[in-house]
Amino acid sequence: MKIGHKLKLNSLVVLVLLTVIIAVAIFSISRIQKDVRQLVEVEEPLEQAILEMEINAGETARAVLHYVWNPEERDIARMRDSERDFERYAREFERLAETEEERVLGREVGEIYREFKTLGAEITALTRQRNAALQTYIANIEELDELFDKSFKISIDLSSSHAIEKTRAASLMDEVLDGSVGKVGRYVAHASPALRQEIIEAEVNFKRYLARYRATPLSADEERWLVQIDKGFGEIAKVGKGIVALTDAMHEKLGRFRDDLERIDRILDDEIQVLIQEETRRAAKDARDSGEKAIAIIAFVGLMIFGSMAGANWFVSRGIVDGVNRLSEGAMEFGRGNLDHRVEVQTKDELGVLADAFNLMADRRKSDDAMLKRRAQEALSESEQRLRAILDNALDAIVTIDEHGLVETFNHAAERTFGYTAEEVIGHNVNMLMAEPERTEHDEYIGRYLRTGKAAIIGKGREVTGRRKDGATFQLDLGIVEVAQGERRMFIGTLHDLTQQKRIEAQLRQAQKLEALGWLAGGIAHDFNNILLPIITITEVCRDDLPADGELSGHLAKVLLAAQRGRALVDQILKFSRRQPLDRRSVDLREVVEEALKLARATVPSMIEISLHFDAAVGKVLADSNQIHESVVNLITNAAYAIGTKKGIIEVALREARISDSADGVPVELEPGTYARLTISDTGAGMEEETLAHIFDPFFTTKPFGEGTGMGLAAVHGIVTGHGGAIAVSSQPHIGTSFEIYLPVIEMAATAPSDAEATEETV
Repeated sequence: MKIGHKLKLNSLVVLVLLTVIIAVAIFSISRIQKDVRQLVEVEEPLEQAILEMEINAGETARAVLHYVWNPEERDIARMRDSERDFERYAREFERLAETEEERVLGREVGEIYREFKTLGAEITALTRQRNAALQTYIANIEELDELFDKSFKISIDLSSSHAIEKTRAASLMDEVLDGSVGKVGRYVAHASPALRQEIIEAEVNFKRYLARYRATPLSADEERWLVQIDKGFGEIAKVGKGIVALTDAMHEKLGRFRDDLERIDRILDDEIQVLIQEETRRAAKDARDSGEKAIAIIAFVGLMIFGSMAGANWFVSRGIVDGVNRLSEGAMEFGRGNLDHRVEVQTKDELGVLADAFNLMADRRKSDDAMLKRRAQEALSESEQRLRAILDNALDAIVTIDEHGLVETFNHAAERTFGYTAEEVIGHNVNMLMAEPERTEHDEYIGRYLRTGKAAIIGKGREVTGRRKDGATFQLDLGIVEVAQGERRMFIGTLHDLTQQKRIEAQLRQAQKLEALGWLAGGIAHDFNNILLPIITITEVCRDDLPADGELSGHLAKVLLAAQRGRALVDQILKFSRRQPLDRRSVDLREVVEEALKLARATVPSMIEISLHFDAAVGKVLADSNQIHESVVNLITNAAYAIGTKKGIIEVALREARISDSADGVPVELEPGTYARLTISDTGAGMEEETLAHIFDPFFTTKPFGEGTGMGLAAVHGIVTGHGGAIAVSSQPHIGTSFEIYLPVIEMAATAPSDAEATEETV
């Protein structure tokens, strides 16, 4: 029987046995699929209903909080849609619940959500009332401020002996009035006892300055204005107290609102999930039992197949092994180069034919050796030509030297870089391409290498000074690799001309100088504006008291015209410098970040963990706390959006960073010094390089139409740079994104860095 027939018979036996085991496996898998299908059909819709309830509760919270800080009617519509969706999925959960415990917990969630929905409606109503009160408050202050500037201050008799005292009292009242809007506005944002006390003290101070003014001799006009001012400020104080009361009530309801959201999340995430997991485990146990039975059956049938195949293979291989062994022995002899060896196989089957083929190949191999040697030499020559082409077309200069420092190859890029031809350099010491002190150092390295055999000159990315044929020096980036060729050593040097890079760096420094000039011009413009303000005010007052056709009035008109031209010049300088007024104060950045996180936590889905790492040794910064608060909330919101509805982590870290001239990995615009470094990282989708290059461009966004304006990160960048800091970002697709904000420290922390205790927590 031929080998083919033997193998066909063996394959037929194996095929029959494999058919048996496949049938058994299909039957067992169908049983497992039935159990798994039951698990999926029952539990998956229930899990989906729970997830949708969580999402819509979070959407309700986000709509309410967005309405609180930026009231828009579409937020009310979003809140209503989320409430309807929550109630729909709550009914779906009630329908799908399999146990009484699940239904009880579902009803408890529904009761909490009804209270949660009521609180949301109350919060939006308080927001409307507070916004209306704020509009009234601002209008009253503007009206009273206009009374000060256009009527009251002008009525003061400057020639009176009490003019200075009156002017001082009027200015202090005006200053208190101007500061009232900011105090009430900050209370609306933060609602701290300290701000409430500041509002009360402002009211007391205003009345004290009013009483001080009344203590001086008054004219009839002054008496009339004071009555109007007293009445107007009383209305302002009344409305301000109403705003404070509405803000307090809103924060109390927001706290309950947040507590209800956390209770809903806890019941859905923990208690109900535990019950569902128990049911899932029971179903999984049934599937596991079916799987174990299937494994036992398949193992039994597999043993049968193994025994059958072993017997069949023994019968088949007994007649084949001897011939195969002789073929294997012959192949090994041929591999050693013994082409005179012959394979002797007595059979007339395929093995005999194969043995004759082996012997024929050995005969032909002898005649082909000469031809193979000739082809090898041709291939070597072609390889050398290809290597030469690669060297000559490389963009960077490539120079090879032997162990004595003599040049062996010098490519075209090296000729362009140094101005020498290859014939002028090859065979000479490579130090002819170097300037001092690199030339002396190279000679010392070569001498040490010849004595010790250790290549101290090996390096990567080293900046050195080169020398061209005309004697000019320039900077190079040098990388050296040592290559062994048997007992011989050679060195390959790759050199990149840094002339263009140095030129770009000089341009960057020039641009930074222009930016600094802009800031200087802005500062001068502000100071000049402060000088022009009293000139314009006093000139207008004096001109109004003089006859319109008098000579002195004409002179004053010319003074006023010149001052107004100066103010126009100031406006042009400010436009150039692009400076914006900030309410910057000494701020503990940790307090601002914690306050922002309290607000942002309610808008972040519960499956996203926020991890905090605060270093207690971080000093204070000079900043506008409202703008920093806005930036942190913006970055947290973007991080949550990047993670989406899946589980993830947002890490917020605040640490001190000391930056020196040689620091790596920090923004180039930062000067050496001590900075507070705020890092906000997420495990979201990350960004490609193309997206990363445009994230700070105004109106650039990756969100769908209607979900963002693209001004968030541009605003954050402007706020940070406006505070004298810098922002850096790094991102990898499918891994996450990290933002680092650097703000200069103006006041070191009271605790020494060695004694500081870091705070780490999860919210």
